[in-house]
Formats: sequence, C-alpha cells, structure tokens
Amino acid sequence: MKIDTRKEDGKALREKYAIRGVPTVVLLDRAGNEIDRIVGYEKRDAWVKEILGYAFNVGTLADLKAQADEKKSGELFFKVAMKYYDRGAYADSSAYIGRAKSDQANSEELKGSIALLEGECLLQTEPDKGKKLLRDIMAGSDKEKADAAFEDLAGYYRKKKDHDGTVSIFKEMLLKKGDDKDFLNSYAWTLAEIGRELESAAEAARKAVELSKEDPQILDTLAEVYFKMGKKQLAAETIEKAIAKEPEDEYYKEQRAKFLE
Repeated sequence: MKIDTRKEDGKALREKYAIRGVPTVVLLDRAGNEIDRIVGYEKRDAWVKEILGYAFNVGTLADLKAQADEKKSGELFFKVAMKYYDRGAYADSSAYIGRAKSDQANSEELKGSIALLEGECLLQTEPDKGKKLLRDIMAGSDKEKADAAFEDLAGYYRKKKDHDGTVSIFKEMLLKKGDDKDFLNSYAWTLAEIGRELESAAEAARKAVELSKEDPQILDTLAEVYFKMGKKQLAAETIEKAIAKEPEDEYYKEQRAKFLE
C-alpha cells in the first residue's frame, strides 16, 4: 500500500510508524507488527534483495539482535542501534550505541559511525548534547561524516525554524567548503529563503555561478537572492541567462515573471 504522507491519513500513519523521511518502506506481518523497514532507495536490485531477505528473517532487527547478543560484536550492536533509530525508538537505539562503544575491537571508521549515530539520537532526546557532538563531528577531518553531521543539524534547525542556528552552522561549514559550488549554492538559497545576510548570500551565489560556469540552477539562486535584496532588474537579468541555457524550462519563466511584477 502506497501512502502520501502529505495527506491527513498519511500524516497519521507517518506519526504512527515514526517515518523520518521518504521513501520509507515498512514491512508488516499478518498481525500488523513491523518486521523491518527500508529507509531511502538506491538501486532496484539491492532493494529487492533486501525485501526478500526480510521475508526470510535475514538482516531484520530480530535477526541482528540475535547475532549481536551471541557474538558481542560492536559492528552488530551498531547495526541494531541503527535499526532502532530508523524506527524512532531512541531509548533502545541509545542502549545499543552504548554496547557498540564498549567493543575495544572497533575500527576507527566504526567509532566514527557510532559517534555520528549517537549525535543523531541525542539530537532527538537531549538536543543540546546532540548539537555539541554533531558540531564536533562537523569540525573533524572525516569529510563524509562532517557532511552528514551538517545535514542532520541543518534539518534540525530548519524543522525548529531556528534561523540563528541555521546561519551559524552554514557559516561554520563555509570555512571548510568555501570552494564547493553546491554548498555555496545551498548556503545562498537558504539565506534567501530566511531573508538573512543577503549580501553574504549574493557573494556566495556569484562565486558558485563562476565555479559552475553559469549553471542555470545556480543562476536561479543568484537571481532569487537579488530579488530578496530588492534588486528586481538585476534578478530579471540573471534569470534571463538561465532561460537562455534552458529555454523550455517553465520554472525559470515563472521566476522571471515574478521578478518583473
């Protein structure tokens, strides 16, 4: 059964099953009890293989718990903690994070993954502790985990409508990703959305436009920033460049109409 989480009945089910993002597939037994879930979607073959595995209790929460309790493995405890986190069972997740951390044989990579999950879990239960841990990870040398910690914090502040927090973490990350066109674009668009520090947003967007060799989507961001600054003519001139590159794109034409109102 496919559920639209934007509709009222979908919202109720989203709450009931603690759905954090879409797509999420929740597998239930005949009694309505959750067998397991798949969060996100990568490749069809892997997705089908995982579904079939769950049908035979391979890789499910129950299966991993049994393996972890038998082998006392930090990696398995971590996988169980992940399963609980995906279900919104943060107390259970925290308990298994503690067990995972106690394994002295954990690799540095696994230690980093456990710390990230701990930060994500604390963000839900003890936000101040979670924010501190995730900021520490953001400041670390592991790029992949720093990016993940940033996305977690950005999502948290966005949901809370905490614009000061949003600006703060974007500026912190800007020190590390000042030459990343995609980050600069996201930074500029976010500031435009919340109407904060628009001069800084324009500077970031102009740099992203240059680095991307005038990518239409990034031109659109720059145009939006100009519009929020009250520079409607400059916004219209900038979106015209995006339209010239993608003349059939209706969204860019709608943007132009908005700027010229």
